[in-house]
Amino acid sequence: MSPKGLSAARADVTHYFHVHEARSLAAKARVLCQSPGLWALVLYRLGRSWRGHPSAGARLGRILYAVSYQLMYRITRIYLPLDAEVGERVWLGAHGPIIVSRLARVGPGCALYGGTTLGVAGRGERRGAPQLEANVTVCPGASIIGPTAVPEGVVVGPNSVVTRKVEGGSTWFGVPARATHGSPRFLPSRRLAQVPFSGSPYAI
Repeated sequence: MSPKGLSAARADVTHYFHVHEARSLAAKARVLCQSPGLWALVLYRLGRSWRGHPSAGARLGRILYAVSYQLMYRITRIYLPLDAEVGERVWLGAHGPIIVSRLARVGPGCALYGGTTLGVAGRGERRGAPQLEANVTVCPGASIIGPTAVPEGVVVGPNSVVTRKVEGGSTWFGVPARATHGSPRFLPSRRLAQVPFSGSPYAI
């Protein structure tokens, strides 16, 4: 893995430990074992670091990645192609599949819960995928479709569908989603959303 890829993978792991308040060795081991999203991210970092390098090691790495990716997708249900741009400190939940288009960008510090989609839409020059800035939260079941720019700190509510321009500093709910200014009243629990089949991701 290249130094840049290694640095990004370390940032991902550290971020998961921070989010899940894993301070002891046992807690960190539990996070590593129960984090399908982190597994998918680390494999993505590996694949990106091997792509385009002419060395024999990189060529072997690309073969291993191609095989591992299919297995990882079946295990995690997370579609994260190498063409997608994913920043550091991204968190991916484990409740349901996550689909990230190869044309999408996910900024640093974003959180994508299970059942979310960043999809392609449009024709010709208007065809594209969502571009998420830093610290965007996409709640369970939400979809952002088409070449939509999502400003920093925006929250897309559960089961919402965003297909048009998003304003900064807002929370979006509904189908189609509409802006509600101000902080959301509650967000899904990342702790509950981390473990597959653990029930509702919402803290009561």
